[in-house]
Amino acid sequence: MTPYAPAHELIPKCRIAVQFNEDEASVKESDYLDGMFCLGLMEGIMGANDSLVGERKLFCIPEPGIKTWIAAKAVVEYAQQRTDILLELQEPHFAVAALAAKYPCK
Repeated sequence: MTPYAPAHELIPKCRIAVQFNEDEASVKESDYLDGMFCLGLMEGIMGANDSLVGERKLFCIPEPGIKTWIAAKAVVEYAQQRTDILLELQEPHFAVAALAAKYPCK
């Protein structure tokens, strides 16, 4: 048994996070927790990646960095392109794959 939910469960949470940052008034208060989950996951993944050195980095966000909701938006966009792996990967693994696709290391 894995401790993480499948990636397809992350996408609606990240859509809420993006929607909240683009038009806060359009998000129901009952959806806030889901949006915050996505943002927290993005913050954790980006922080963990920042602590890696050189070739070990999983993705390379250009300076000065990005806001967590932009990372969430990358996840949503990646989900539209890679529906084939939504059922195969877990939430954090899909998020890393999305950020690596959007911000590859050179």
